[in-house]
Amino acid sequence: MKRLSGRDNLSSDDANQLVLAIAQRQDRTAFAELFNLAAPKVKSYMMRTGSAPELAEEIAQEAMLLVWRKASYFDPARASAATWIFTIARNLRIDLQRKQKSSKLSGADPSSFQEVELTPEELLFVRVDEERIRTAMHALSPEQETILRLSFFCDSPHSEIAKELDLPLGTVKSRIRRALVRLKTMLEETL
Repeated sequence: MKRLSGRDNLSSDDANQLVLAIAQRQDRTAFAELFNLAAPKVKSYMMRTGSAPELAEEIAQEAMLLVWRKASYFDPARASAATWIFTIARNLRIDLQRKQKSSKLSGADPSSFQEVELTPEELLFVRVDEERIRTAMHALSPEQETILRLSFFCDSPHSEIAKELDLPLGTVKSRIRRALVRLKTMLEETL
């Protein structure tokens, strides 16, 4: 593989090759090149979407760390490396925002909440996530899909699900747990 040192931009094929080198050989040189080219772009994108510079830097670094750890999940047939990396970063930002909101919500007055408007980029990512979840749900067994729909979409308590499906409560809980693990695995594979 040709080395890209000294370049300011990264072609899609080059980025794909770097991530594959990381996945296959834990190639530290490939990671360093990818980091030097992608991390500043991720940071810039995070700042353009409203993150403070320090937070944008933290998200970029955490995203690249996840690229190192999860490189084996990358599939160039599903998405380009850049798309994959930006999706990881966006998901990290959303997770951080959720954590911040939940800590603020614990003592907040419910009447003070304002609806947040999403940027066009965020709307696109939400739609992509919805499609990924929908596809993964359909890939579950009918039994797993039904139990997750009852639990999370219908918001049914576990005891009610047990009665409806004529199953012991412990069985319902373990099936939900197994279905969530399978769903999580499928969603991580599509990152």
